[in-house]
Amino acid sequence: MEDFFKKHNFNPEQLNKRNRRFHIVRYYPKIQTYEFLNVGILLYDEGQVLYRLLHSEEIAKLHCPSLVESKVLKNSLDSLDEYLQERMGLETVLDSISNRYKNILDTSFQLVYSGNELAEVLCDKLFHDYVGYKFETEQKESTLEKIIKKTEEIVQSEYKNHIVVKRSKVRGFNLDFINKKTEQIHHSLLGSIENSNDVARAFINVPSFIGTNERYDFLNTRHLFSASGHESRLKLEKLSVNVFEYTQDRIDEYLTYLV
Repeated sequence: MEDFFKKHNFNPEQLNKRNRRFHIVRYYPKIQTYEFLNVGILLYDEGQVLYRLLHSEEIAKLHCPSLVESKVLKNSLDSLDEYLQERMGLETVLDSISNRYKNILDTSFQLVYSGNELAEVLCDKLFHDYVGYKFETEQKESTLEKIIKKTEEIVQSEYKNHIVVKRSKVRGFNLDFINKKTEQIHHSLLGSIENSNDVARAFINVPSFIGTNERYDFLNTRHLFSASGHESRLKLEKLSVNVFEYTQDRIDEYLTYLV
């Protein structure tokens, strides 16, 4: 059978593909001109609405004062993000966006994607294809992004009953991990202890007061416990930033720690 598939250029995995509906969230700076920017994705999968919206740092990169009012866009998306966390049905969400954010935010017509990716992975893929591509500075996917995506895939396949993982909203950090049982939140920065920019991000962005239910983790991707990183590691630990060795090979170890 494999020879038959190969001869006819057919991939048997295509049999497992299913159609998922999605909509693009659009920002209208001037509704009367019908000009808009794509600013997010709503994906409907197995009765739930998943979404990905522009965050503050991305909005700041939209340098077009005559078209984009950054404060209006940010406040609207923050409000929408809070609203979407209520996890309502798709039709209710679409109607509410149109009514609540009239003349500012709206959604596209229904689009369909056929594939077998995990819903969370697909949501990020669609966001990149329709929104995130405009922020790319390199054609090649960075090692950091690969590790982030691998982490999301492992959480969804092996740890979804224990942990929720989201792209972090805490400035300077990459991922937020939430323990479903204890509700403890880990804001995690992926970087290198030998990269002064990464270390500086952790120093600057960890708050002076850390809530009892929050932890800040520095997930180093190389040479974490080398002699040259010893001093920086100690400083981070004094700031209550837990430091972990974290590569594509050691993601499971970190997730097991969080559980």
